[in-house]
Amino acid sequence: MDEEEIVAAPPEEEASGEIEEIAKEEAAPSQEAFEESYNEAIDWRSTITDEKLHAQSERFASPQEMLKAINKLQGDVSSRIKTPGEDASDEDIEKFRAALGVPETVEGYEVKPPEGTEFTEVDELLLEPLKNIAFERGISADALQGLVQEFMTFQSALQEDALQQLDDFQKQSLNDLHTEWGSEREKNTNIVTQMVAGFTDDSLKDLMEATVEGQGRLGDHPAMMRFLVQIGRTTQEGEVLIGASPTQRADIQTQITELEGKYPIGTEAYATPAVQAQFTALYDRLHGKTPIVGAEGRAA
Repeated sequence: MDEEEIVAAPPEEEASGEIEEIAKEEAAPSQEAFEESYNEAIDWRSTITDEKLHAQSERFASPQEMLKAINKLQGDVSSRIKTPGEDASDEDIEKFRAALGVPETVEGYEVKPPEGTEFTEVDELLLEPLKNIAFERGISADALQGLVQEFMTFQSALQEDALQQLDDFQKQSLNDLHTEWGSEREKNTNIVTQMVAGFTDDSLKDLMEATVEGQGRLGDHPAMMRFLVQIGRTTQEGEVLIGASPTQRADIQTQITELEGKYPIGTEAYATPAVQAQFTALYDRLHGKTPIVGAEGRAA
């Protein structure tokens, strides 16, 4: 006869506890099940007599869902910044401005230029009235900072574009001018250089340094260079009247003085053709009387 396996029975108290737990789990419904059974047992919307409110209640599955939505809405409203009304106190207005990020004083605006750039003197002058306007209009410090940075970035891009266009214009214009002059390019360029160097009027020099919008320095403009070459020529004598620079004049005058000392005026040696030729050459250089470009090929 086989031996039967004998299993010890659990203690009475332990068995009783497990039974109670199982009974509780089976007896206690879940929260979702409870709400569902409650809603089925009670038509909670039937107590809402207002038509609009009743229509709104259709958006919610249960009173609990509706209360959750109300609670969230209250939190959203309390976190919003309310615009002060006409009867708002100074304190309310100050709180409102502070909530927006408006500094307490104009000096509170600490505006910085975009990274890698600096404010110019003109920028600094414009910033002061801009800060005052921002403070009066209740503009936040962050908003003003963003505005200035965006504007300066845009301005920088415009300046770079303008400089590139100017550079392209100058290169193309000079290239066209040099093509026009052909073999006389170097000579004509020297005429322009000598004439500008001979200017004694500072205001005229300043004028040559002035800029033409979109076309660079006036002195570098092709039209001005053509003009200087033209006025440096004479149509009758075939000569360019170009004055020497101050340094050149001083050197030439020294040579004339030395020549006069060697050949005094009124002496026989002074009147010789060779000495007179030296004086003539020096005075021509001093007062600007040199053969013009192209004169070599003209008919006498």
